[in-house]
Amino acid sequence: MKFKINVNLKVFCYTFLILVTLLGLSSALYLDQYKQRLLDKVLTKAKLVVRLSNLVIINDITNYNDISLLAHIEKIESVDDILYAIIFSNNGTVIGHSDVYEIGNKYKDPLTTWAIETKDFSYKDHVEEGKSILVCAAPIVDKELGPIAYIRFGMSKDSVVTGLKKENKYVFIFNFIFTSLFLIIFLLIFYIDIAKPLTMIKEGIILMKKNLTNFKFKLNKHDEIGEIYSGINSLINEISGVIKSKEHGNDEILVAEEKRLEKIVTSMIANETSDILVVNSENKIIFAKLHKNSFLKGNVIDLHVVDIVSNPDLIRILTDAYSSKNTLIKDTIEIDSKQYSASVFSIEEIKPFLTKTIIILSSI
Repeated sequence: MKFKINVNLKVFCYTFLILVTLLGLSSALYLDQYKQRLLDKVLTKAKLVVRLSNLVIINDITNYNDISLLAHIEKIESVDDILYAIIFSNNGTVIGHSDVYEIGNKYKDPLTTWAIETKDFSYKDHVEEGKSILVCAAPIVDKELGPIAYIRFGMSKDSVVTGLKKENKYVFIFNFIFTSLFLIIFLLIFYIDIAKPLTMIKEGIILMKKNLTNFKFKLNKHDEIGEIYSGINSLINEISGVIKSKEHGNDEILVAEEKRLEKIVTSMIANETSDILVVNSENKIIFAKLHKNSFLKGNVIDLHVVDIVSNPDLIRILTDAYSSKNTLIKDTIEIDSKQYSASVFSIEEIKPFLTKTIIILSSI
């Protein structure tokens, strides 16, 4: 058993899916751009720290002022979002660290290698102690000596994550309100402009089956739906015309056939006291010519011949006539204690008419 889905429901589902897809794509694009803006704010702060620290660090290194360098590193780490700061020499030896015991150690980890290979400010994502952070690095450049050290510091991404979560909530609320309003407006417009006319077409087709010739769509629309209505009305007019033409043609054929039967009957009349009946294949009288003193009275058209002439001999003659078409069957029968000469002759089927049987009853 096939499950039928209403066309209105199909259009609603397709529209809803398209809308959700477009909103999803646009929301994802917007949130990605928003995330990049939040990240740019953090990176702008990191670049400012590097730029402001450059001259101080150069001065402390060239003057071997470790106390001042340590104080500056602690000052960098006091900036919001900065988790730690380390200064390396060209070979990875620590020359500045908030933990004085780390000074002089030589780091060979991938982050240090990456930091001392940077030629300008760089950053990368890094997971440290199960937490995602942003690692920034930049060379400390002296105008005369060139790069004399490298700084590397980690920055928290909490502001990015928090801001993104907050914006996600706003985007969800906006999408929900927009989708609800859109669907309400869409359903109203769709029902008035499409669904209701389609339903009228469905109901109209049911009415057409009951009375085609008297049915007509009445809707004042000038779009594709209106063209469908107009096309159906034109088709109904054409079909009605064909039906009327066919009915008119059948009437003409019936009149011609009746005249033909009357001509055959007239040519077979033996005397003026004969009763002439023409019956169809169902033994119903379709033509009658009775003399003035006939035992048959009143209008006999459409009556069954056996109902007005209940005679077993006549039934036998009729049966013989059907079984031997185009042959004249004659016999004498008795009706109401009076002798009659019965003559029966069948005419072969002439489309669209069934076999006709001529009965001539003449009193003896």
